[in-house]
Amino acid sequence: MNHKTTGALLALTLASSSALAAWPNITVSYLQPTGVAEANTPIEMWVRVTADREIGTAAGFPFGFDVADLPKTETVYDFSTNTRKTYTFASYTSLSIIPGWSCTPRCDPPGYTFESFYAPASSTGPRAFTNLAGSERLLTGDFLVGSFTPDGSVTSGTVTFSLVPALNFNVQGVATDGTQLNAYLGPANGFNACPYDQRDTCSFTRTITSVPEPSSLWLWGLGVIGVGAARRLGGRRV
Repeated sequence: MNHKTTGALLALTLASSSALAAWPNITVSYLQPTGVAEANTPIEMWVRVTADREIGTAAGFPFGFDVADLPKTETVYDFSTNTRKTYTFASYTSLSIIPGWSCTPRCDPPGYTFESFYAPASSTGPRAFTNLAGSERLLTGDFLVGSFTPDGSVTSGTVTFSLVPALNFNVQGVATDGTQLNAYLGPANGFNACPYDQRDTCSFTRTITSVPEPSSLWLWGLGVIGVGAARRLGGRRV
C-alpha cells in the first residue's frame, strides 16, 4: 500500500474514530496466582492472555487499536550529528507484539532461580509466552512463562515471586521522507498481570511445604505394615 492510499485511509478512519473503543480489552493474568508446592519441586508460572478483538498486523490497519491512540510522531536520535529529530507518521505498516516481564526488586526470590521457557511455535507441548513476539496476531489462551527452581534452602512458608509478565506493543511506519519509524503503543507499563497501582493486592505466591525426611517415611511405612499385619492376625483368630 502506497503512502497516499494509506494517508487517505488514515484520514477516513480518524473521522470515524469516535465510534471506536479507545483501548481494546487485553488482559494478562496469572493462571494460578496462589497454591501449594513442595520444597524440592520447581514452580511453573503460567499466564492467561485474553483480548476482546483481533490484535496485530494480521488484523489490518489500525491493528485492533483506535487509530486516534496510535502514535502521531516519533523522535529519532541521529548519532552522526548527535541530535534528535521528531518525525510525523505518514503511514503505519505493522505492529510488533513484545512479551516480557518486570521484577521488583528481583526476579529470583531467595532460594529460587528463574529460567524462562522457550519452545518452537510448532511444538505440541506448552505454548511459550515468549513465542507471542513472533506472531502477526495476538494469540490468546494459556502460556508458560518459565519455572522457578529451588535450591533447597526454603523448606516451608509463603514465597512471593515478584516477576510480573506483561505485553507491550510497538507500531511501525514511515515519515513523509521515507524515514522508518517505530513507536511505543499502549499503557505506560504495558498490559500486565499486576498494574503498579495494584502491586499490593496482586501477586504470585506459593505456600511451601516441607518434604518428609526418608527416616520419617520409613517409620510411616513400618506403621502401615504393622497395622496391616495386626489386621491379618486379628482376622485369623476369628
